[in-house]
This record gives sequence, structure tokens and C-alpha cells, in this order.
Amino acid sequence: DILPANTNQAVSIVRLCEGVDRKYIFYALSGPSVEKYIKEVSTVGAQPNLSLKQVGDFLIPLPNNGEQRKIAAILTSVDDAITATQRIIDQTERVKRGLMQQLLTRGIGHTTFKQTEIGEIPAEWDVVTLGEVAKLIDGDRSSKYPKQSDLVEQGVPFLSTANIKNHRLVLDRVNYIAQEKFDSLGKGKLCRDDVIITLRGSVGNVAVFVCPFETAFINAQMAILRCEKPINSRFLHAYLSFFRTQKYLSEIASGSAQPQLPLKDLTKVPLSLPTVDEQRKIVNIVTAVDDKIDVEKLTLKHLNHLKHSLMQVLLTGKVRVHVDFPSEVLV
Repeated sequence: DILPANTNQAVSIVRLCEGVDRKYIFYALSGPSVEKYIKEVSTVGAQPNLSLKQVGDFLIPLPNNGEQRKIAAILTSVDDAITATQRIIDQTERVKRGLMQQLLTRGIGHTTFKQTEIGEIPAEWDVVTLGEVAKLIDGDRSSKYPKQSDLVEQGVPFLSTANIKNHRLVLDRVNYIAQEKFDSLGKGKLCRDDVIITLRGSVGNVAVFVCPFETAFINAQMAILRCEKPINSRFLHAYLSFFRTQKYLSEIASGSAQPQLPLKDLTKVPLSLPTVDEQRKIVNIVTAVDDKIDVEKLTLKHLNHLKHSLMQVLLTGKVRVHVDFPSEVLV
């Protein structure tokens, strides 16, 4: 309970008349028509503003009180599902963090451990450098490096750091270069199962190159880690995305305004290395957790889309709700 309370000049109090449902007005004020109106009338500047009169001029469709409460109840139920799904995602991600801590430092089924320069690890594991288990390849920085004029609508993907988010390869927005241009380049060409790492800006973001494309070209802010025996590319990806490794990469990055991760320093990054069989088991466990997170994120995406669609029709009267039947919607 925070009442009584005061507001500053950046906040407007909306005090409702009798018979108006508070939750309905909440959803109406966050709906598409009010959002569009705000964009049209708010003052443009470093900090956009609305006047109290402009707030008072908001036009809100107002059905009878029964419909208001029913619309609010429908949207609240979707919000509750969104909150519950987000809670599952957050909890699963916390479980994954703890699981990776256990798997990447204690392994599976080990009883004897040894102290190393990177901490205590199972006695059967080795400590190696990244350069010992992977070939590090940077991009082609010659005069043939693609320019804006070389981009085409279809061709070979030309990846940037924007295509790696949360240690995943994201291909919703991709630039392309012609096959002829790609063939003329010397380095920076991806093969399936290569690990990609960002070297500038948001350093250390990693992804495995597994997608419908056979190959792609990386930009100058990235490098390719091509795994060699005895390391599994997905295990390397898990190890590099592990929070402890991420902290280490941030610490060795140079520069403040635009951090950079020099390739020569990257080769010296220490790794703990289980057997190939144990790497595979660790990857399978982590992948199972990632799959659960992906399913929940897809559910969350669908719920947000559902909420947006419902707000479009319920808050405009395009679809009328039947007050007497809990689940019935009249078109």
C-alpha cells in the first residue's frame, strides 16, 4: 500500500466516473487507437510530451459496464497466461544456468577432481586453449570486402553481429551478396557446424552455424571457430556461452567505447575438455533445456499476438462479447 501519494509533472492521474470499469480503461489506454493518437499528437523532441488537455481528448469506445468488465476479464486472462509463461521461461533459464555450472565444472558422474588454472575440474578432463582445439578464421578484409552496393535481394547470406542474439543465430533480417562476389572472397566463409563469435561491440556472442543455408560470409566484426577433434562444436558453443567464460571474454576485451576481442587473445582462452562422449551427453542435456525454453518462448509469442489481436477487435467494437456466457464472443 503506497497511498497517499503525489505525482510529478510527467504523470497524469485518471480518476474514473462511477460505472466505468478501471481495468477496461487500463486496456483501452494501452490499446492501438490511443497508441496511434499519442504518436500523432505528442510533441517531438529529446523527450516527447503530452499535455493534460491532450490526455483528456483521448477518444475511447465505451460499451456498457457489463461489456467493459467482460472485455477486461478476457484480456486479463490472456495477461495471466503471458505472466505464467514468462515465469516458466525465467525459471527454466535459472535452472539452465545452474545446470551449466554443474555440467561444465563438475561433469557427469565424476568423484575425483583436480585443481587447475581455471578452477577445480574432474580429474579425467584436460585444460586446453581455444587455439588448440579450433581453427580461428577472421573475415576477408581485403579490397574485395562487400560494400553496400554489393548487396542483393537473394544470394549468399552476409552475416553481421545483428544476426547473433542471445547466443543464437537469428536470420529474420539478412543481407545477401551475389554468388560471384562470394566466390571472389578469400576468408570468412562458413561451413555447417562452425561456431561464430562476435569480436567488436557486444563481444563474445556465439552461435552455431546450423540453418537452411549451406554457407554464408561473416562481416569484419566476427570470426569463425572451426572445431577440430577432440571437441564438439555444440559443446564449444555451450562452453563459450557459459556465464563464467563470458565474464572472462569481457575482461580480456580491449577498448571502452567499442570493446574489441583480438583474435590472438582469443586463441589463448582456456577451456576444460571432457571426453568426446561426455561432451555429447552434456550437449544433449543442455539442448533438452533449450528446447523447453524455445517451446515456452513460442507460446509467449503466440499469446502476445493473441492479446494484440483481441485488443484490436474488442476495444473497437468490431467483435462484441456476450456478457451472459463466459467464453462466447459474438462477431
